Amino acid sequence: MSHQWRLSADMQIRRVLHVTNRYLPSIGGVQTQVRNLSRALRLKGVEVEVLTHRLGDGVPFSEADDAGVFVRRFPTTINYQHGTVSRQLLQHLAAEDPTDTVLHLHSYHDPITLLAARKWDGRVVFNPYFHGSSASTARAIMHRVYRPAGQWIFDRADAIVCLTHAEAAVVRSHHKRVADKIEIVSSGIDVDRINIATPMPRDDHRKMILAAGRIEDYKQVDLIVRAMRSLRSTHCLEIVGCGPGEAAIAQLIEELGLADSVRMHGRVSDESFARWLRTADVVCSASLLESQGIVPLEAIVAGAAVVVSDIPAHAETSAAFPGSVTLFDPTATPEQLAAVLAQAQSRQSQRARRANPPSWSDVADRMMTTYGRSGDRPAQLTLVHRSEAAA
Repeated sequence: MSHQWRLSADMQIRRVLHVTNRYLPSIGGVQTQVRNLSRALRLKGVEVEVLTHRLGDGVPFSEADDAGVFVRRFPTTINYQHGTVSRQLLQHLAAEDPTDTVLHLHSYHDPITLLAARKWDGRVVFNPYFHGSSASTARAIMHRVYRPAGQWIFDRADAIVCLTHAEAAVVRSHHKRVADKIEIVSSGIDVDRINIATPMPRDDHRKMILAAGRIEDYKQVDLIVRAMRSLRSTHCLEIVGCGPGEAAIAQLIEELGLADSVRMHGRVSDESFARWLRTADVVCSASLLESQGIVPLEAIVAGAAVVVSDIPAHAETSAAFPGSVTLFDPTATPEQLAAVLAQAQSRQSQRARRANPPSWSDVADRMMTTYGRSGDRPAQLTLVHRSEAAA
């Protein structure tokens, strides 16, 4: 059976089904990407459903958000951190009519992606969020074992969407024969939400460093905490986010005696996070792996100094917004990172007003073009700034 779907360039896609291993209230970069893209598509008149796993009691099996995005959560048949699968989700998907509907799969690394692709007889668009390997030795071995199955997903997809040129380069290096199906569509930024946010009230004379996102080992939040031993008299650190590494970071803060300089806030609302961005003097990410990294882009808009690890995705952000980002060696010692953070400039409001990352509306427009594009027609899309879109 051929999966080369030749849809006319002006064909209207009626419906998009997103399949993702995790969704809200679980937090993370993929969850944020799926939610914001879904809402932006819905505002343009596209019917959108999110199919995901039901993780945790008290989470509704189905609901519609205020934008009209319908979410279906299915009980898990296998529930493992890196291998959650729902038989009911797959049965539901197999019963769906693929006519005028695109299946948008999220994350190469989750088995549900592979299984959903095998159940679908229509057009498939694939966001791999591909790292190529893992900072964990055990997971790096799993990557190698999984690669033949992962290749099948890339082959099956009619279009492969990467967030950055850096991610696309990694995909090409591991899966060469799908290079002509790759399109680059970056994450969007809710510029208005950030700009209208009111900074948090502060009575601390020290500069504020903000570290935000899912707390996992490869994010190296511990490195930022350890750097605070050299900065506690001049800086404080606010950590926003949660994840499997949360307890370890809390314990590290206590062991280092940094309770007066480092605070953890867990998960916060979008509005509260925008306020944290507007308050921070410096936003720091020490991550070893990212497909793109939304928080540095949001920090640029908010006017904070941005200090991030020198990995390909962050380097691409630095090149896109010259002068807005300071890169550091991700293998730096805490003392070396502390020195970089100490030299970071204060808030740069004039610079921020010149930064125009794409909005979610821009991203939805690009994705609608991708959904309707011929499956065998190569395309190379680049990061779109709102000023370019207006032109």
